[in-house]
Amino acid sequence: VVGGRTAKPKEHKAMVLIGYGSAISKSWDCGGSLIAERWVLSAAHCAQSQTQGPARWARVGDLDISSTNEDARPQEKIIMDRIIHPNYKEPAVYNDIALFKLNSDVLFNDWVAPICLHTETNINAPKAIVTGWGRLDFAGDVSAKLQEVQITLVNGSECKRLYSSSHDRKIPRGINIESMICAGEKEGGKDACSGDSGGPLVIEVLGNCLKTQIGITSFGKECGLPNTPGVYTMVSHFIPWIESICEFIPNCPQIGDFKRNRPSICSFQGIDPIVCCPPPLPNIDNNNAGPVIVSKVCRNNIITKCTSYTGPIYVTVSNQTITQLNRTRRDDLSSTLERLKEQPEEDKQFGITVVGGKPSAPKEHKYMVQIGYGSVERKSWECGGSLLTERWVLSAAHCANRFYYYYRGPARWARVGDLDISTSNDDARPQEKRIIERILHPDYKEPAVYNDIALFKLDSNVLLNEWVAPICLHTKEEISVAKATVTGWGRLDFAGDVSVKLQEAEVTLVNGTECRRLYSQDVGSKIPNGINVQSMICAGEREGGKDACSGDSGGPLVIEVPGNCLKVQVGVTSFGKECGLANSPGVYTKVSNYIPWIENIVWPY
Repeated sequence: VVGGRTAKPKEHKAMVLIGYGSAISKSWDCGGSLIAERWVLSAAHCAQSQTQGPARWARVGDLDISSTNEDARPQEKIIMDRIIHPNYKEPAVYNDIALFKLNSDVLFNDWVAPICLHTETNINAPKAIVTGWGRLDFAGDVSAKLQEVQITLVNGSECKRLYSSSHDRKIPRGINIESMICAGEKEGGKDACSGDSGGPLVIEVLGNCLKTQIGITSFGKECGLPNTPGVYTMVSHFIPWIESICEFIPNCPQIGDFKRNRPSICSFQGIDPIVCCPPPLPNIDNNNAGPVIVSKVCRNNIITKCTSYTGPIYVTVSNQTITQLNRTRRDDLSSTLERLKEQPEEDKQFGITVVGGKPSAPKEHKYMVQIGYGSVERKSWECGGSLLTERWVLSAAHCANRFYYYYRGPARWARVGDLDISTSNDDARPQEKRIIERILHPDYKEPAVYNDIALFKLDSNVLLNEWVAPICLHTKEEISVAKATVTGWGRLDFAGDVSVKLQEAEVTLVNGTECRRLYSQDVGSKIPNGINVQSMICAGEREGGKDACSGDSGGPLVIEVPGNCLKVQVGVTSFGKECGLANSPGVYTKVSNYIPWIENIVWPY
């Protein structure tokens, strides 16, 4: 890669080195991308080296090929089959795409995971990223460390024009804009180079951490020349061919260990099928989380639901019959199956008002809920919550009724999908529902805030879309990260105004013992027994200045799963001293302590 930088650990988990030669004399001269445990996508011209024979080796999970003392876990496999597109005719690079089958499954982990493939003709992004261990310039050395560079996507007609005077035998008919993508900088200086062939060109899905592969590095003139973009094989054009070869869902063992009629609290992460009923099926088109099988009748009359998914889902309605829901975004399966139970997908969290934060970006906290009080004509939004399913909101027990300022009675309204509550001219699609049931934890006894958690049931389903989606819940007692994010429309300081725009702030998680010490002198009606480290989380800055505040109660405290874009909710905003004081972290109800209680209500047997 020319003009790039060294990639970070675990940043490009799908990256594959393609090797040639014998076991004792390997040469890594091409790249590829992992699309399943046994399948690598690469360029057809990488299938055979003119000097060293066929591609024989695939190495995944590496970062620096010259070192073993790094944050990487390489795995090496033998390539047992090389399938070149039938219309690839060298030396031309039309249809320059190939699939390499490995001799055994790679192990998916924090360093190795498959890439999602772009299935649509249109690419809704101006920039893309190319990666590889190739040369750092046209006459330079190859890089031992994985490099990455962001480059500009070039309009197909413009690329065709730039190459119109080229009579290269690689493109005798010029650029084919139906099956090729061009990317590079007008002034040059950033590009793929020799040794990067076969590697992926990826974009980040707008409003999502998810990266998808749009191209395969194919060819270019030298490296990084002005007005000479690199040319990449367009992945979406070849999706049917890829699907016709790869069996992404393997033969599965026993299915009897998935025997409850509710899904897990969190989303599928696309590494293994959840339930698999033979026979094997082809991969789901445009699925951002890998193979998914949802079983309705599979041994024990299991009924499960996977709504709001970014791709089609195969639903087993018996051990023999398979129903395919064709490519759509976020299908509501309720029209297909009689009754379903929701499984949250990848999401973000937030609270309601934040001290020391910043405005949130559109579609960043899709699970955020405003909790309202009062009549239809005079609603007041004074608490937050998080969306668990189309019908259920998680919040604080003390938000079930509001006594602050003046009595407004029970929580009556839930508003999702909003960003700026003062305008309708923003990138938001709010939906408003009535709260028909408020279920407080049975051990919540005000004014104390122990067990400060509640579930609010809505009168009808919210529509899951680009602006609205459920949050995943943290189920483990231990939290393995140092920082979390709190969000909300609450006050911007203790005596200040509420924010009309959703705010977010990153806060430091405080050790339970330390938090208990910090609050040891503040035993009052809210925490008469001090901080309970089993059911409470503390978060804030030692020097103060960042915190949740009045109006953020009930909103979520979230973390990002290490090595993954997935965000999960670890806490529910409960209480604190004023807002943003030094040595006074905010206190949050610990979600993992209440998973059985939540499951029994939201996803009952």
